[in-house]
Amino acid sequence: MTSNAGNSSLQERFLSDFIEKVLWKGRSDNERLCCELRFHPQNYNQTNTKVAEKINDQLPGIFDSTSMPGTLAAVVTKIKRAFGEQMAADGVKLEELQRERGWKPQNSEDRYPWQVIYQWLWEVEFPRSGWDLATNLATCAIEEF
Repeated sequence: MTSNAGNSSLQERFLSDFIEKVLWKGRSDNERLCCELRFHPQNYNQTNTKVAEKINDQLPGIFDSTSMPGTLAAVVTKIKRAFGEQMAADGVKLEELQRERGWKPQNSEDRYPWQVIYQWLWEVEFPRSGWDLATNLATCAIEEF
């Protein structure tokens, strides 16, 4: 999935709201940036190493790229805790969110847990709640006039 310039602010607002729901308590800057960058459409084709470099650029001296697997695993766990029931109701196989350490895709149908979440987030949850968000933003804009 790629970002369209026309709806990037709606995507970013949606992602920001999503992060607040997932990491509302006990959040760390590492987890917040990991979630924000790993699940942003512009970073879908980036490796975790590249995403980790972006986090390190924003948190120099605080985030070490070797922390990325553990940080991403913590984010995936929190997303599953917050949205697991909804994801399952939407047809996501929650067992795909739990992989053994060092697991690698064996075929083209295998996906990393973050890819499973990404697909659900942008293909199911964004269309569902994005409409409400867009309507809400439009109402606020009209009220400002």
